Amino acid sequence: MIVVLTVLGAAAGFALGSRSADRFTAEASVLVAPLTGNPYSPNGNGDDLVNLETEAQLVSSDTVAAKVVTELGGLTTREALDGLSVTVPANTQILVVDQTAGSRADARARAQSFAKSYLAFRTERANQVVSAQAGRIQKQINRQTRDLDALVRKQSAELVVVRRAVLQEQVNGATTQIAQLRTALADLQTGEVDPGQVITPAHVTSRSPRTTMALFLVGGALVGFALGILVLALLTRARTLREVAHAEEAPARPAPEVGYDDRAGATTASRSASPRVAPDVHDEESVAPVGRRLDG
Repeated sequence: MIVVLTVLGAAAGFALGSRSADRFTAEASVLVAPLTGNPYSPNGNGDDLVNLETEAQLVSSDTVAAKVVTELGGLTTREALDGLSVTVPANTQILVVDQTAGSRADARARAQSFAKSYLAFRTERANQVVSAQAGRIQKQINRQTRDLDALVRKQSAELVVVRRAVLQEQVNGATTQIAQLRTALADLQTGEVDPGQVITPAHVTSRSPRTTMALFLVGGALVGFALGILVLALLTRARTLREVAHAEEAPARPAPEVGYDDRAGATTASRSASPRVAPDVHDEESVAPVGRRLDG
């Protein structure tokens, strides 16, 4: 039983090892920088750990996978996401991108492409937010400029000195606001967009096929051996329990009856238990004297 299960476990381990040996895993590390328009941003709300976990989910999004498909070609979005795993090491701003594929080259290329495509996606989101903010600021500048032009015309037409002074203060205020808005717009448009960087290029981390097959073979044999020991112990225990139950169910033998014989002064059981010994007829020396005493 143990030998059979050990052999079966080794065979199963070999089969799993053969299948796993054809899979390779590559790993790339990405340092994430706080970036406007993304979960992990300079003015983000909430815990940074939660924001980084959200960033990790973005790596495996369909949008990023579509960029990988466009870059590599020859696969679908589902195939690109198959075998992808993203983790966040504790107390870091790093995302570890693991990609499993059928060859070393595919695993390495996909892991690297996901890392780069993710950073490109962050850059696009930041640019979209910057563009939207710049558009709102520009609208404010245009509105303030129209108001300033109206104030200047009104001031030019005003003849009362006091009213002209009040209008001049309003002109100065509008001019200051426009200058502040233009400064904010310039800072926004010229600000550096840093999504992060790939600090560790993709490299294969899985073991060689032979090592993988050997590990699965030994592991399967050990599991089969342990299972055989367990089954044997259970069978032995079950047989012992059956024997004990059978012994308890068997009827007990009755004890012999014991009676008292007044004439003999002894128990009938002891008398019956003592066998009668007949004299040896062939022993003439022991029999003859008895006969002579009877004749006399």
